[in-house]
Amino acid sequence: MTRLHPKLNLSRRVGASAACSGGSDFQQRRHVARAVALSGNLMVRVAIDTNDAAKSGTRCADLGADWASCARGRLILENAGNTRLASGSWTVYVHSIRRILMVDQPDFAWRHVTGDFYALTPRAGAFTLGAGERVEVPFVGEYWYQHSDLLPRAYVVADGAQPAIFKHNDTDDETRCVEAIPPISDDAVALAATSAQIMRARAEAALPSAQQSAARALPAVLRTAQGEGAVQISGIDLSLSGLTPSQTFALISRAAALDLNGTALPVSGARRRGSIACGHCDFRRLPADARTAGANIDAFH
Repeated sequence: MTRLHPKLNLSRRVGASAACSGGSDFQQRRHVARAVALSGNLMVRVAIDTNDAAKSGTRCADLGADWASCARGRLILENAGNTRLASGSWTVYVHSIRRILMVDQPDFAWRHVTGDFYALTPRAGAFTLGAGERVEVPFVGEYWYQHSDLLPRAYVVADGAQPAIFKHNDTDDETRCVEAIPPISDDAVALAATSAQIMRARAEAALPSAQQSAARALPAVLRTAQGEGAVQISGIDLSLSGLTPSQTFALISRAAALDLNGTALPVSGARRRGSIACGHCDFRRLPADARTAGANIDAFH
């Protein structure tokens, strides 16, 4: 019986352990390199071919679609870089707001993870994508799709490596991940009205300019005659016949609330057919520090 020397036996064990460790590190580097290549070169895109697949013969109800309503589309994996990408030992994770009812591609395993989260795993050896090449995965989804239903930031998990978001899908711009989608019936009307609606809303929300404010009388007038020059209004002296004491008091109180207590600008007029006739007055800018062009105003509403 041959007995090994203790020191020689120990050195052999250490050597074997080092070899295992080196192999493990090598495998880890390979996994990381694969994840980097996939996330940096592969691009995930979606094309919706029809939002009414039942009309083209798809048995939506048999697939479990609510209201027997389903759409057909394609998930597209495209090599947008220069590194050749081989299938095997990696999985793509995507979000789909619409429930995926079926995947029609034997080279891929499709799995519902949870909620709107799905996993797509290509079969090892099924394909290798060169620069610019793609593989398409036809699918059937429930209901129909709009741009807002297709979410970016799909990511890949290579065996033994950390998840990595696809560089080409790391964006909020859905045009980067949507290749085609049919318009819905009211898209054209909605898009045509959008710019006008935005402009109108902005105009309504905007404060009037100084010029617009200076040209506006408060209350609104029936007739005006624009005069020349400008007047500094720091107070008013009312001489309006035909008003009740309470009406006159209301005007004086309002002027005081607006701090019009300085040098008085004469304001004269008379009540006529429910209106106030005014010979020479200007209510267009009431704050004390406002400058405004003069006007001869016949009557107020």
